[in-house]
Parts: sequence; structure tokens; C-alpha cells
Amino acid sequence: MKEQKIPLEQQLVYNVEEVATILKTTRPVVYSLIEKGYLPSIVLGRRKVTRKALLTFLDKNENTNFSQILKSKQLS
Repeated sequence: MKEQKIPLEQQLVYNVEEVATILKTTRPVVYSLIEKGYLPSIVLGRRKVTRKALLTFLDKNENTNFSQILKSKQLS
């Protein structure tokens, strides 16, 4: 059975690489957003971000500059 490719804009979940592509950034930046709690994710084999979580993140952070936030180390 051949797997059908669903267009990115119609998918319900994205892997980290797809989120990086959508946000025009890198995988490490996406992982940092997830680890710092800005971008909710789930684990289904590998880490995934739901379409709803991504859209909510974009809406909530429309005018946020993450440059300094992403540079700071998270406290353990």
C-alpha cells in the first residue's frame, strides 16, 4: 500500500523538521522553543507539534522577539 503525501498545510501534526521549515528557522531553535515551554509538543515515536499548537504559538507570540529568550540557558 503506497503512502499518500498530505500537503503540509493540511497535516494535523508536524515533526520538528517540518515546524522548522514552516517557521523558517532551524531544528535546534524549535527544540529550544519546546524545551522552554513556548511550543507544546507530543511524542508519537518522535517529537511532534500539532497544527493547533503551532497556530496558537504564532497567535500568542506575534510580536515577540525570541532572540534573547533562546540565547539564555534554562535553569535546571
